[in-house]
Amino acid sequence: MRKHGIYMSTPEEIQYLSDLVLSKLPAVFERIAAGGPSSKFDPGDLQRYLHTHLDHAVSLASTSEAVWEIDDDHDGKISWDEFRTAMDRCLNDQHAREPQQVFNVVLFSVFSGGSSVLSQQSLKGLLNLRFGKELAKDKLTKGFGPGKGNGVRLDDFIRGMSSCIP
Repeated sequence: MRKHGIYMSTPEEIQYLSDLVLSKLPAVFERIAAGGPSSKFDPGDLQRYLHTHLDHAVSLASTSEAVWEIDDDHDGKISWDEFRTAMDRCLNDQHAREPQQVFNVVLFSVFSGGSSVLSQQSLKGLLNLRFGKELAKDKLTKGFGPGKGNGVRLDDFIRGMSSCIP
């Protein structure tokens, strides 16, 4: 188990989550950037992805902030290398200090299979992997409230994940 930080995941859980997210990352990037790995995406592309694929209406100002958080070269666009680096940082961040906005969209996309709704079962699995089984139940109750039979939409997921971080 991690001895420091906010997570209590086992090394095996951490590795499984990392492997799963990283294996799906190219497909998520390509859907956002609407192109291959040589493409880049900007706030408008992220806004379109959220609306079209995840049925989540968000302002351009919000997606601009999310892009700004991980835009290492400050060109207003996210390259594959910037995207991959940001996701690696978040996956290895034991203290929740890395920007989480785009990371939470990626987690939602991966665990929902690209659907606009994340099932309760998938949410529990994700929380188990992210926080460890000891903390997942508490995070589920405090962050997401009583179980929703129809699953969780992206806005509830983002709110819930934000409330899980101290």
